[in-house]
Amino acid sequence: MVDQVERLRLEGKNLFESGRWTEAVRVFGQYIDLLKEGGSTEQLVLGYSNRAQTFLRLQKYADALEDTEKALNLDSLHMKSLVRKAKALFGLKLYEETVGICKKFLRRDDLPPAYRKTISDLLPEARRKDEQTRLGMFGTTFPSISYRYEKPGDAPSDIEDFVGPVELKRTLGVDRGLFATRDLIPGDFLFVASPLTSVRHPKLLGSKVDSDSQVAGLNSTLLRDLVEMVKHARGNLKDFSQVQFLVQLDTLQAHILEQLTFITELDEDVLFDIVRRRQSEPIGMIPERATGIYFLQTFLKHSCLPNVTIMDGGERTTNPRASFAYRASRKIKKGDQLFNTYRSVYVPLEDRIALLGRLQCTCERCALEEMLLQEIPVLRKLEYRCSRLFMVSAENSPMFLPEQQAEMRRDSIQCIEAVNELFRTEPKLQDLMAIQKDWIRASFVCLYWQLLEPALALGVNASEEDHIR
Repeated sequence: MVDQVERLRLEGKNLFESGRWTEAVRVFGQYIDLLKEGGSTEQLVLGYSNRAQTFLRLQKYADALEDTEKALNLDSLHMKSLVRKAKALFGLKLYEETVGICKKFLRRDDLPPAYRKTISDLLPEARRKDEQTRLGMFGTTFPSISYRYEKPGDAPSDIEDFVGPVELKRTLGVDRGLFATRDLIPGDFLFVASPLTSVRHPKLLGSKVDSDSQVAGLNSTLLRDLVEMVKHARGNLKDFSQVQFLVQLDTLQAHILEQLTFITELDEDVLFDIVRRRQSEPIGMIPERATGIYFLQTFLKHSCLPNVTIMDGGERTTNPRASFAYRASRKIKKGDQLFNTYRSVYVPLEDRIALLGRLQCTCERCALEEMLLQEIPVLRKLEYRCSRLFMVSAENSPMFLPEQQAEMRRDSIQCIEAVNELFRTEPKLQDLMAIQKDWIRASFVCLYWQLLEPALALGVNASEEDHIR
């Protein structure tokens, strides 16, 4: 057995040094299995540590961390395993933990110069990225970024280079959301969303998709392609750790900053569901039939009172790796959850509910509006009238005849005047705070869109007929 153990050790060492790391992992595995049957603790520690180093070369950081933990459970002071654990944590983007282990390591008096240099070089980089991801600290020029696009084929930039004062935490129940780590004012930078991976269909560019079934089929095709890309990336993608995070977050096995249960084998149905939930179309990409897995932005929950906005700059691109910035749209206190809007918030309550589908908004505005609609029948009738006008205009405005255009404008103006009159005469609306009145008025903004719709224009005298009391 002694000869066989030594033979496997030397074979694994030679494979590693020749760059044949996958084969080296296999041989080191045989070496470890043999030692479990009767080898020394020292040899077993060396086996786990050597395999961890091989996993690091393969950029399989989860496997490397697992092996270093096994080695340190046998010998908590094993220097090589401690150094390799720090590198594995850094590779997994667990920077706070990397900083902690580096500081602890540098306090040792018996640290050889080579190890001290490795850890001393790693510590400032881990501290910088930890501050960016956890505390939202940046250099003086970085926050000026408003949007950024990557060239096709470029690897996505590290996510921590584009993350500001936000953190991912568990919300009520079992879900998770993004929260502010400091007080924010409108315009403050939050993060830039870059896709982990993305896909588009060149054959479908410019093609017309009319029916819901065609859209569903196209979406399914894109999602399947994303799943295949992620599966292909499992063995060699540097940032596959982000997909590991998605697995943890979506299967709710552990909190991202507390304890990760690393998954090496992903069930395809689970992976497909994760990709479906975490994919979104970049701004301006719908005509290009492209989609991508975006990490942070998919944890922004919906609200009809959003406090986050997307800075697009008006530019459109055919590049499916489009990146874009998220900023605060109003004052946000430290610890507040961040919300974006998934659909238009400038339509009546029933329309917002319909647009969200199975999702349900629980914001103060929706709760207040639902109560008022039950207590004020006239308000409910006006919202219904507004919905009908908006629906008819959205579906038919390019085909309107001049007399139909004029009728739509008159109906919109009459509805706006009726809403204003209701606010002047209804006690329950008069008793609302100013901001609450604005919430209800926002549901009728789509009426004003009708007056700005080019298809409804009546000519040079149109503005004279648009006077509203």
